[in-house]
Amino acid sequence: MTSRSRVFTVLIATLLLVTMALPVAAANLITNGEFDNGTDGWRMQMQSGAICTFDVVQDAGMSGANAAKMTIRRGGQLHWHVECMTFFAIEKDKTYQLSFMAKAAKDRPITVMIQRDFSPYTPYVEEKIDITTEAKMYTITWTAEADDPNTRLNLALGGNGNDVWWDKVSIVEVGADGVAPVAEVEEVVEVQEEAAVAEVEEPAVEKPAKKSNTALIIGGIIAVLALVFLLKK
Repeated sequence: MTSRSRVFTVLIATLLLVTMALPVAAANLITNGEFDNGTDGWRMQMQSGAICTFDVVQDAGMSGANAAKMTIRRGGQLHWHVECMTFFAIEKDKTYQLSFMAKAAKDRPITVMIQRDFSPYTPYVEEKIDITTEAKMYTITWTAEADDPNTRLNLALGGNGNDVWWDKVSIVEVGADGVAPVAEVEEVVEVQEEAAVAEVEEPAVEKPAKKSNTALIIGGIIAVLALVFLLKK
């Protein structure tokens, strides 16, 4: 093996070491959270005479090119009279974090529910959140009480006639330290817990992984030694 080949082999090994050490982002359990595939995976329903349309729009000042918009002509009397939902699976005793961006035509409340998708539709989490005309990120963290392969994420928008936009919907499993990836936005709003079944935490700032830093240092040392070896040859 020539000196050049040896150096090339060392550099490839260094790149592999660094790549393997980098932290892997948690998988998003929501399949169309940026609405790049239109309304696929989402379902709207109305009750008690409510009238609303559910569309994907552009240039909403949210995340990426697309955002969801609920145009509410008649909101009904109760929050569940207008609902938009999507589905995912949870496992008992695992902790998850929901994050999403939202804004409204005028300041208004919405109700966010994580619940069973069958009667009596018992919520694991039910939080009332006050959203504003400014697009902001909201987060809720909870621990699953049971295995549920068809859990419903339900945004309940009834009882109010002001339109709502939302985007960048993510549900990820968090580790024992409670840290999960949270989208970088101008402001992250902490949701206060209202239901005993839900635990809401302020999103922790993700710290750089020590493993990655160590690997980068080792990789740099190996690369320098390889170059010195080549120069001597």
